[in-house]
Amino acid sequence: MSFSSMTVPLIGRDKAFGVLNVSKLKGPPFTASDLQIVLILASQVVTAMENAGMYEDLRESYFRTVQALVAAVEAKDPYTRWHSTNVAKYAVAIAREMGMSPTQLEEIHIASILHDVGKIGISERIISKPERLSREEFDIMKDHPAHGIRILEPIGFSPFITQSIYQHHERYDGKGYPQSLSGEDISLGARILNVADTIDAMVSERPYRGMISSLEVIAELEQESGKQFDPAISSAARRLIEKGLLKLGMHTYYHYVSGMDKNGKEKKSAQK
Repeated sequence: MSFSSMTVPLIGRDKAFGVLNVSKLKGPPFTASDLQIVLILASQVVTAMENAGMYEDLRESYFRTVQALVAAVEAKDPYTRWHSTNVAKYAVAIAREMGMSPTQLEEIHIASILHDVGKIGISERIISKPERLSREEFDIMKDHPAHGIRILEPIGFSPFITQSIYQHHERYDGKGYPQSLSGEDISLGARILNVADTIDAMVSERPYRGMISSLEVIAELEQESGKQFDPAISSAARRLIEKGLLKLGMHTYYHYVSGMDKNGKEKKSAQK
């Protein structure tokens, strides 16, 4: 038995993935032995696809678990509740204003939601302290980006996401932490997160100060342009606020992930 084309179904334990088609335009026809090789290859393809699906399920489950932990940490402090959600809202809006791709917008959203996950490794006494942190407490707080990367390592996020999280407290002028990077040595995602994170800190009420108005936020963005903030990013944020396209201080929960609704100088006093 011989033939010039072979089509083998790719069928898993509980679903069909498609077919594997092998054809030749010239040369000797396929034989039964060739078919056996293709059947073995098809079996390996199905196994690989099923394993990939299981990995994605586990990855998604771990992500949701970490996301729940972030929410639990924020819930301990009434002044930071909804913080990551707000940062995601601001960061995605700024990234969209800058013309970033849908894939980058999704990664910005994920990084925003998880940017403070490292606070799980920080004492609740420090996390929930209503007063300004002491120098020693702030030094401990500065470890949270490194804690976050260790927590997220099993998920296997892209370098864009992990660098955005690890570097989101770096300053454009090099006076941030943990690496004292400056300018474009800081990842684009981290530069956007820095602006979004600070905006939410400014417009969120604290025990030691009230909320800051939109005009004051714009003034701060202008003042810190080229210092704490990347000038292009602070400019994009200012445009959105001035046009009324960035609603500050509104705790609107949304997702920006595939398959879900898309409408989903660094001050110590402006962060924890």
